[in-house]
Amino acid sequence: ALPQKPLPDVLGWKYSGNRHHPTEKPVTSLQPLIESFTHPNAIVLDPFAGSGSTCVAALQSGRRYIGIELLEQYHRA
Repeated sequence: ALPQKPLPDVLGWKYSGNRHHPTEKPVTSLQPLIESFTHPNAIVLDPFAGSGSTCVAALQSGRRYIGIELLEQYHRA
């Protein structure tokens, strides 16, 4: 489904400062994507969950989530 409102072509965010995970994304940057491309109570799947930012963003957006991460060191980050 297309988003209800247009999203910018480039999404900017500041580095989180998390030295335990090299590509952690801020929850506030992920929420607009989740809210634009899913319905409330939908399931968001993140097969490379890392430190769980996408899962947190899904929960805060009223969605359910499944997060998968093979590396325990990133899960703990």
